[in-house]
Amino acid sequence: MGVISFALIFFMIGLKGMGLAKTPQIEIIPKYVMVKTGDQVTVLCRAGEPTEYCRITTPFQKVIILAPTRPPKEGYSYAGEGLENGQCGFRIDNVQDQNNGIHGCYMGLSDEASANMTIVVARPPSGLPDLSVEFSSAGNIKSSGALQENDVFRASCAIRYSRPAANITWFLDGIQILEGLSYVAQEPPHCNEEGSLCSVMQNLTRSVSWKDNGKRLACVMDHFALEIGSQNQTIYQLNVQYKPRDDETSTEQFGFEIGKPGMIVKHVHANPRPTFQWNIGEGLWLNEGEHSGRFKADEAINNGHGAWYGTLHIDSLTASDVEKVFQLRTTNSVGSTDYQVSISTMDVPSGGTLGAGAVVGIVAAILIVLIIIFLVVFARTTGRWCFSGTNSNHLIKPDETASGINPYEPIKKPKINVANIFIKKKDKVADDSEELKGKTVMTDQTSPEKKQGHDVVYAELDLQQVTKPPIVRSADEKTEYAEIIHTKTKKDSENKS
Repeated sequence: MGVISFALIFFMIGLKGMGLAKTPQIEIIPKYVMVKTGDQVTVLCRAGEPTEYCRITTPFQKVIILAPTRPPKEGYSYAGEGLENGQCGFRIDNVQDQNNGIHGCYMGLSDEASANMTIVVARPPSGLPDLSVEFSSAGNIKSSGALQENDVFRASCAIRYSRPAANITWFLDGIQILEGLSYVAQEPPHCNEEGSLCSVMQNLTRSVSWKDNGKRLACVMDHFALEIGSQNQTIYQLNVQYKPRDDETSTEQFGFEIGKPGMIVKHVHANPRPTFQWNIGEGLWLNEGEHSGRFKADEAINNGHGAWYGTLHIDSLTASDVEKVFQLRTTNSVGSTDYQVSISTMDVPSGGTLGAGAVVGIVAAILIVLIIIFLVVFARTTGRWCFSGTNSNHLIKPDETASGINPYEPIKKPKINVANIFIKKKDKVADDSEELKGKTVMTDQTSPEKKQGHDVVYAELDLQQVTKPPIVRSADEKTEYAEIIHTKTKKDSENKS
């Protein structure tokens, strides 16, 4: 018996040495988990057979033996339904930064088996995003000051020392920026895989227009460990300088009344602040705060974000004021722009002016209508589509042309009388006799002529009573023909003899 046991032992050792013996497998749940400091985490290792022991290795180089009867050690306690059921698990009630990393689970089965899992203890970034902006203006690189219209700026955003790496998102006045972005660089390069603290950086390159003045450029960070409602962005407000401008340089203002005070208001955009000068005619200019006769120019008012408006007051409006065109000149350090303003005693139009979108829509609708009309005319002319059943092309038989029928007259479809369907048809001969009453077309002005060897009767047609034009019927329509029957009388027989 002892010899057989030793033989089996040496056989199993030989199989294991050749790699043919099956190694016990351990299932570990979960294999990866991300938690915050202070959270609780439970990991379960299990096999399909009882285990003699349960051993855990930690990221901080500690080996812990766990069992249902053993007290917690180093913050780790046993979790599972017992070693006899093949379960070896651990629970951490208060996760700390030292628990971040790879954990090993070792079980004493028929042979020792192991499995690994990773706990990531998230750490928020060390501070707010680091945002810097530099730009090229007139060939010079600047990191502060104002941008000029069409300048190109480069913004860099860095989020430092977080686990895992934070996400970077760019916004301009609340609208996400998706173009002009570089790839996101990590430092160190493989910090996420190694479980170390990460810093991430990204660049944004963008040109500015005058409409970008006053807008807020924001670099926003997103991270698992950030508290809800915490500060997570850094903002840079763009300062773009441009000369005074508006959507239109010539305007007409309504609602003025002759003999009553009037007020002309003009809105413009400019940065820096523009000055307003009004030309009231005859070469006379009024600066802000000045007045002359019936005219007074107010100080310009700032509406924010580069929006300004100036006002010209007119005391007791005259007819000549309505006929003239007032000129407004706005000037700042970048340039100047002139505006033409006319006034009218008419009421303000209720419908307003049509925008570019409305004009395009009207033109498109007109083109669609013209295309439909062309297709209808084309289909009717060529007999296509819905007009294929009403094609006026009619095959002309030789006898139709010879009989005087107009081949170009359109074919008329016969009208169907429902009552005639149920009327019993009369004998053809009798019916023809009745129809001939009152409609006789024979004339008896001459005696019938006889031709030797033939019984031929000649009749003359009186065409004066024919008032209806001949009807051309299609080939598939049935037509009834009347027959003129000449019945021989006794007198005819005597004359023949």
